[in-house]
Parts: sequence; structure tokens; C-alpha cells
Amino acid sequence: MLDHAQFHASMLIGQLSSIEIYFRVLTLTKDKEITMRHRHLTAGAILCVLASCTLQAAVYKCTDKNGQLTYSGQPCGGDAKPVDVKVYIPSAETVAAAQKDLDELSKQQDASRREREIASLENQIKGKQREMRTELDRLERKKSYANNNLAGATFLNSVSVEMQAVTAQYQAEIDSLRKEIESIQQQ
Repeated sequence: MLDHAQFHASMLIGQLSSIEIYFRVLTLTKDKEITMRHRHLTAGAILCVLASCTLQAAVYKCTDKNGQLTYSGQPCGGDAKPVDVKVYIPSAETVAAAQKDLDELSKQQDASRREREIASLENQIKGKQREMRTELDRLERKKSYANNNLAGATFLNSVSVEMQAVTAQYQAEIDSLRKEIESIQQQ
């Protein structure tokens, strides 16, 4: 199996068959956040471009020592069987339509990513609001300990100042998250 760099080098010098390239692109994109349809369109688009360059290529079908079916541009063992590959060369309209579909899928993927980011930020805002309420409730309970005397009034004042500071801190964090949401929405 070729590694990523070998694949690109082989593709550039034309040592891989179109089938190998198609299956390799599918493998390379498997770990990405791309739908199966998107992977096939990407691999198919590459295959279409390459098909216009190489109209006839030998393709061999083999079974490796693990029983996995593989395809290669060269005989890959004693059991290598040539495969008759019919290359389809799409019309310019078909290629344009595939590119349009690919562009649309890319836009949908970007929109979906933005929606997930916004949902995550909104959840963070709700979490900050809960934390702020919890902290303010704790400080409110502290206020109830103040007595009706000078020491109690001083304590009450310090708790009130602390409540204002807590509110300002959480509000600044929440405002920052809201600005991130606005930035994502403007993309």
C-alpha cells in the first residue's frame, strides 16, 4: 500500500491506474468529516480528470495474504488477473454539474459546521448564566447573615459589591461568547 507522499508522486508521474486513484482518494478522505457522497464525487471528479489524460491503463485484481481484494496498475502477485476497465469520459456539462454539486455540498458542510459552533457557544452561554445564578444565590444567602448593626451594614455592602463584580465578570464572558456567535453568523 502506498503512503500519502508516494501516492501523490505516483499520481503525478502517471504510475497509478485510475481505479487505484479512485480507491486511494476514497481511503484518504475516509477520516475527514465528509459524507460518503462527497467522497465519491471528489474521487469521481479526480477520476474524470485523469481519465481524460489516460484512456487505456492496465488494471490487475489481486487478493493479498489477508484475503483483501486489491487493484493495481502492475501485476501484484501470482493470482493477478487483468480487469477490463472501460473509461467513461464525461461531457463538459457533466463535469460542470458535478462541480456544482461538490460546491453545494461544501457550502452545506460549512453551514452545518457553523450551526454546530453556534449551538456549542449558546450552550456555553447557558452554562455561564447558570454559574452566575449559582454564585449570586450563594452571595444572596451571605447577605441574610448581616445583622441590623454597623458591622452587618458593612458586610452587606461588601457582599453587594462582590455580587456586582460577579455579575460584571460573567456578563463580560457571556458578551464575548455572543460576539463569537455574531462573527460566525456573518461568515
